[in-house]
Amino acid sequence: MAKKSEFIFDYEGVVLWGISTTMEGFQLCIEINRLFRSEMRRLPDMNIEDGAFKRYGSVDQENMIYKYLVKNNAPPHCFMTELKQFDFLFYLEADSESYPFEDFNATFKQLPHCFCSLLNVDRLKQKKQLDYLHNNE
Repeated sequence: MAKKSEFIFDYEGVVLWGISTTMEGFQLCIEINRLFRSEMRRLPDMNIEDGAFKRYGSVDQENMIYKYLVKNNAPPHCFMTELKQFDFLFYLEADSESYPFEDFNATFKQLPHCFCSLLNVDRLKQKKQLDYLHNNE
Protein backbone atom coordinates (compact mmCIF):
# COMPACT_ATOMS: atom_id res chain seq x y z
CA MET A 1 0.00 0.00 0.00
CA ALA A 2 1.40 3.38 -1.01
CA LYS A 3 1.83 6.00 1.65
CA LYS A 4 0.23 9.40 1.21
CA SER A 5 2.72 12.20 1.00
CA GLU A 6 1.44 15.63 1.88
CA PHE A 7 3.26 18.89 1.34
CA ILE A 8 3.45 20.73 4.63
CA PHE A 9 3.88 24.48 4.27
CA ASP A 10 5.96 26.16 6.95
CA TYR A 11 4.29 29.37 8.16
CA GLU A 12 7.37 30.66 9.99
CA GLY A 13 8.19 34.10 8.66
CA VAL A 14 4.56 34.67 7.61
CA VAL A 15 2.70 37.66 9.00
CA LEU A 16 -0.95 38.36 8.25
CA TRP A 17 -3.04 41.47 8.82
CA GLY A 18 -6.78 41.80 8.56
CA ILE A 19 -7.93 45.12 7.11
CA SER A 20 -11.36 46.70 7.37
CA THR A 21 -11.84 49.65 5.04
CA THR A 22 -14.24 51.30 2.63
CA MET A 23 -11.46 51.68 0.03
CA GLU A 24 -11.38 49.68 -3.17
CA GLY A 25 -8.55 47.19 -3.63
CA PHE A 26 -6.59 49.33 -6.09
CA GLN A 27 -6.80 52.33 -3.72
CA LEU A 28 -5.57 50.27 -0.79
CA CYS A 29 -2.77 48.86 -2.95
CA ILE A 30 -1.69 52.41 -3.91
CA GLU A 31 -1.63 53.43 -0.23
CA ILE A 32 0.40 50.37 0.75
CA ASN A 33 2.86 51.02 -2.09
CA ARG A 34 3.22 54.66 -1.02
CA LEU A 35 3.64 53.87 2.65
CA PHE A 36 6.08 50.98 2.26
CA ARG A 37 7.76 52.04 -0.99
CA SER A 38 6.80 48.74 -2.54
CA GLU A 39 5.71 47.89 -6.06
CA MET A 40 2.66 45.71 -5.59
CA ARG A 41 0.58 45.31 -8.74
CA ARG A 42 -2.65 43.64 -9.79
CA LEU A 43 -2.28 39.88 -10.18
CA PRO A 44 -4.73 37.45 -11.76
CA ASP A 45 -7.81 36.73 -9.66
CA MET A 46 -7.72 33.64 -7.51
CA ASN A 47 -10.51 31.31 -8.56
CA ILE A 48 -11.33 29.07 -5.61
CA GLU A 49 -14.38 26.88 -5.88
CA ASP A 50 -17.13 29.25 -7.07
CA GLY A 51 -15.48 32.48 -5.92
CA ALA A 52 -13.04 34.83 -7.64
CA PHE A 53 -10.93 36.93 -5.31
CA LYS A 54 -8.96 40.02 -6.39
CA ARG A 55 -5.28 39.83 -5.59
CA TYR A 56 -2.38 42.28 -5.63
CA GLY A 57 1.23 41.46 -4.89
CA SER A 58 4.94 41.82 -5.27
CA VAL A 59 7.49 39.05 -5.25
CA ASP A 60 11.18 39.60 -4.62
CA GLN A 61 12.66 36.20 -5.48
CA GLU A 62 16.22 37.34 -4.80
CA ASN A 63 15.50 38.32 -1.18
CA MET A 64 12.63 35.83 -0.76
CA ILE A 65 10.05 38.48 0.19
CA TYR A 66 6.41 37.91 -0.80
CA LYS A 67 3.67 40.49 -0.26
CA TYR A 68 0.03 39.89 -1.16
CA LEU A 69 -3.17 41.81 -0.67
CA VAL A 70 -6.32 39.78 -1.27
CA LYS A 71 -9.98 40.78 -1.21
CA ASN A 72 -11.39 38.61 1.55
CA ASN A 73 -15.08 39.19 0.86
CA ALA A 74 -16.31 38.66 -2.69
CA PRO A 75 -20.04 38.22 -2.13
CA PRO A 76 -21.47 35.69 -1.82
CA HIS A 77 -18.10 34.06 -1.03
CA CYS A 78 -15.36 34.67 1.51
CA PHE A 79 -11.70 33.71 1.03
CA MET A 80 -11.27 32.91 4.73
CA THR A 81 -14.66 32.62 6.42
CA GLU A 82 -13.18 32.68 9.92
CA LEU A 83 -11.91 36.20 9.09
CA LYS A 84 -15.09 37.42 7.39
CA GLN A 85 -15.07 40.62 9.47
CA PHE A 86 -12.10 41.85 7.37
CA ASP A 87 -12.48 43.27 3.86
CA PHE A 88 -8.87 42.50 2.89
CA LEU A 89 -6.01 40.36 4.09
CA PHE A 90 -2.39 41.46 3.75
CA TYR A 91 0.13 38.62 3.69
CA LEU A 92 3.86 39.13 4.17
CA GLU A 93 6.38 36.33 3.99
CA ALA A 94 10.07 36.99 4.58
CA ASP A 95 13.07 35.74 6.51
CA SER A 96 12.16 36.71 10.05
CA GLU A 97 15.79 37.29 11.02
CA SER A 98 16.60 39.78 8.26
CA TYR A 99 13.26 41.56 7.75
CA PRO A 100 12.24 44.44 10.06
CA PHE A 101 8.78 43.16 11.03
CA GLU A 102 8.56 45.53 14.02
CA ASP A 103 9.02 48.58 11.77
CA PHE A 104 6.51 47.17 9.32
CA ASN A 105 3.92 46.66 12.09
CA ALA A 106 4.25 50.26 13.30
CA THR A 107 4.03 51.67 9.76
CA PHE A 108 1.07 49.47 8.84
CA LYS A 109 -1.07 51.20 11.48
CA GLN A 110 -0.62 54.49 9.55
CA LEU A 111 -2.79 53.38 6.62
CA PRO A 112 -5.50 56.02 6.21
CA HIS A 113 -9.19 55.06 6.55
CA CYS A 114 -8.31 51.54 7.66
CA PHE A 115 -8.64 49.43 10.75
CA CYS A 116 -5.77 46.93 10.76
CA SER A 117 -5.28 43.97 13.01
CA LEU A 118 -2.24 41.72 13.24
CA LEU A 119 -3.40 38.09 13.17
CA ASN A 120 -1.83 34.95 14.60
CA VAL A 121 -1.42 32.62 11.61
CA ASP A 122 -0.78 29.58 13.79
CA ARG A 123 -4.23 29.89 15.37
CA LEU A 124 -6.12 30.02 12.06
CA LYS A 125 -8.13 26.94 11.17
CA GLN A 126 -8.07 27.86 7.47
CA LYS A 127 -4.39 28.78 7.14
CA LYS A 128 -4.01 26.35 4.22
CA GLN A 129 -6.06 28.88 2.21
CA LEU A 130 -2.99 31.14 2.30
CA ASP A 131 -1.20 28.69 -0.01
CA TYR A 132 -3.46 29.90 -2.86
CA LEU A 133 -1.78 33.31 -2.74
CA HIS A 134 1.40 31.88 -4.27
CA ASN A 135 -0.45 30.41 -7.26
CA ASN A 136 -0.29 32.14 -10.65
CA GLU A 137 2.41 34.63 -9.72
